[in-house]
Amino acid sequence: MISLCSSNYLLQTTLTPMKILNCNAAASVPSSFSKVFCDIEYYGKDSFVFGDAFRTGMDILGDYFIRNIVPKNRQFLSVFEKLLDFIDGDRSVKISDPHRVQNLRDKELAIILSNHLFGKLALTSYFAADKAWSCEDEGQCFCDDENCEMTGVYLDTSIGNVEVWHGCMDIVINNEMPVVVPWEAFSDSSNGNNGGEMKEESVLEGCAQLIAETIVFSFLQRKSHPDRNHFLTPCIGISNSEMVVVLYDAKNDVLLESSPIPCSKTHFRASFLTQPFSYHG
Repeated sequence: MISLCSSNYLLQTTLTPMKILNCNAAASVPSSFSKVFCDIEYYGKDSFVFGDAFRTGMDILGDYFIRNIVPKNRQFLSVFEKLLDFIDGDRSVKISDPHRVQNLRDKELAIILSNHLFGKLALTSYFAADKAWSCEDEGQCFCDDENCEMTGVYLDTSIGNVEVWHGCMDIVINNEMPVVVPWEAFSDSSNGNNGGEMKEESVLEGCAQLIAETIVFSFLQRKSHPDRNHFLTPCIGISNSEMVVVLYDAKNDVLLESSPIPCSKTHFRASFLTQPFSYHG
């Protein structure tokens, strides 16, 4: 976590501001998330280290690891204790055949990550998955542990307005953070042709579907929780080789995208995947 604010800029996950030049959010023909068009422009020179956007959380971690000081604020303390429990707990995922990770279907990977990682880092482990994903054994995780139960449920996750951008979120963690698997992220790898290798051009960078779902969900959060101090809302996009975090502030109209965070090809590395959760601070 502390390394997120390291001075070694090139080795760190960065955030880059984006500007929407053109989109079909209010076109004459309404668009679902899977059919979103969004032309964006990056402000590349304005990129900054991911952790610098979340100074409060990083300062809390620094105080603990360097000075052994715990936060006094009750809300911060709850999040802090949750993070420590995760660090000290079992972060492994039982996958008997490492090669199976490379060939997991989109919903399988998303459910595993939400059940074993994202949910454990949220204040509660509850998550909602699109009811269209429901299977015969709804309470079973897709990992290889037969006794592993889901902490989430399948239900209606639709948001937005049918006259503009709208659709069903893949997964929503603790009613606060979406996990999105863009349809094109797995379209070329579903048959295993790429062996799980990262594509030369990331399908998650500048992904219109991911951007649209982040923006719509941020406006929903602002409407649902008007008393919050900020509305910088994160959304995690995942493929079988990497993840990208997009954040949008519905109050100040700020859109940010992280650099791709590679996922291990043979096992899930929490050192990569815990980075987005510094927003809790």
